[in-house]
Amino acid sequence: DGWKEWVPFPGTPLAEVLGALRGSFRQNIYAKQVELCEAWDKNFGAMKSYEPQRLKSGERVSSTVWDCLDRCGSIPDTDFITFMRAPSPHPWEDSKPVQIAIRSHIAREIWPEGIVRDETFWPPRWKVAGFPDEKILARLAESADREF
Repeated sequence: DGWKEWVPFPGTPLAEVLGALRGSFRQNIYAKQVELCEAWDKNFGAMKSYEPQRLKSGERVSSTVWDCLDRCGSIPDTDFITFMRAPSPHPWEDSKPVQIAIRSHIAREIWPEGIVRDETFWPPRWKVAGFPDEKILARLAESADREF
């Protein structure tokens, strides 16, 4: 009762061509979405971009970055999310730098109250409320190498 995207077997020439096209088209669609939302003059918070990537294994994936300075906002529907916190330039702040790249579905499983589906967007986006606390960051770091 609807359309479903056909994905060829990995490693085939057709999978390579379609994978490259899929990533490029989605990057363009999400970029336009961000551009239109920012022009709409409504405060959506930080609107993060969609970045096609290629793993060392050759697998094509997508990613986005959520920075601790973003406070609240929206991320695209990607395979990976990277949580970032730069070292503080102030000696009185003891927050440690963070760079955790994790599969998005695992991040949503670990931090369900922080990443919630935004039903008002197409293509899909996820609302992000703040930055994970130290306890959640530790759980995310422990699960960074999980695939499922």
